[in-house]
Amino acid sequence: MNKALLGLVVGAVLGLADGLSAGFYPKALEVEGKLLFIALASSCKGLVAGLITGFIARKYSNLPIGTLLGLVVAALVTLPVAMMYDPASARRRFGRS
Repeated sequence: MNKALLGLVVGAVLGLADGLSAGFYPKALEVEGKLLFIALASSCKGLVAGLITGFIARKYSNLPIGTLLGLVVAALVTLPVAMMYDPASARRRFGRS
């Protein structure tokens, strides 16, 4: 199995596990199909990060560089989703809630 395909598979599996972990939050279970959407979106995000990381790993055959660049790619792919505003779960960070 080449490195790009391995990155794709590992990214999809880890993304699915990440998305299914949203089931531990009651707000994710209130809306029908929300957990499934979160799991599928997280899998797609993992696919993208895994594919990019696999191509990087194929270009540089150095484990520390591949690991570091993989973490950077995963963070960059995840950052826009993490910064999204969800009014249903928004709380004031300072002051009274």
